[in-house]
Amino acid sequence: MNELSAHAIALSLYLNPANTFVFLHIEGMKEPKTVRLCDIQGRKIKQYRLENARTPLQIPLSDLPKGVYTLTIGNITKKSVVE
Repeated sequence: MNELSAHAIALSLYLNPANTFVFLHIEGMKEPKTVRLCDIQGRKIKQYRLENARTPLQIPLSDLPKGVYTLTIGNITKKSVVE
C-alpha cells in the first residue's frame, strides 16, 4: 500500500524555494514510497523511490526551468518553487 496518512507521518520539504535541489524527508514511514515530481499542469517529470525514513531523498532541480512543481507521495502533495 502506497497511501500515507498526514496524521501518521511528518513530511518535510526543505530548501524551498530552491534552484539546485530539495530534500524530502518522511518521518514515520514504514515502507518504501514512490515520489513523483510533476509540473504545475500535473505532468510527471521524474519519479524517485524513497527507501527509508532515516535518509532524506535529495531531488535535483538544476535541469528544470523556473516554476512551481509538485511532489506527490501516495495521497500527499507538496509544492516546490524552482528559482
